[in-house]
Amino acid sequence: MATSLDRDKEAVLRALRPYLEGTGTRLFLFGSFARGEGRQASDLDLALLSPVPLKDLMPLLREALEEAPSLEEVLEKAYPLLADATLVIHNAAFDLGFLRPALEDLGYRLENPVVDSLRLARRGLPGLRRYGLDALSEVLELPRRTCHRALEDVERTLAVVHEVYYMLTSGRPRTLWELGR
Repeated sequence: MATSLDRDKEAVLRALRPYLEGTGTRLFLFGSFARGEGRQASDLDLALLSPVPLKDLMPLLREALEEAPSLEEVLEKAYPLLADATLVIHNAAFDLGFLRPALEDLGYRLENPVVDSLRLARRGLPGLRRYGLDALSEVLELPRRTCHRALEDVERTLAVVHEVYYMLTSGRPRTLWELGR
């Protein structure tokens, strides 16, 4: 049974990724389903798989956490930009699953129109085994991404939406609403 993500740990995971790029370190976030000893079913653990000794990574991790603004600070600044926008998100259910509650904790509601590039891709490219951005990029013959940073993910999501939109419309203008978002 899946449980909801602990938003603070997810924010930490996202904050650490840029600092660990180039070290060969991979980050994993996984749920612990063990009960007892103070742990609940929704607890998450962060695992590092690294060729670099942990003692050498610790200064990077400390620096990342010290420099990173709090999730609340980021959301306070981001909300005015999101307030009236149509959101284009790959796998929107996942991101909105922690973004909406985090904003609600600050007194904001996020009820924007959403274009989910994952849903569009499943409609335009049925039968694929995987629909992640890298898998779709390969199928759509988009250039290979060199890193997984926020801006590159945004640009790639928009490129996927652009390609799939033209596949679904054959170049005839139609709204995304008509395409089933």
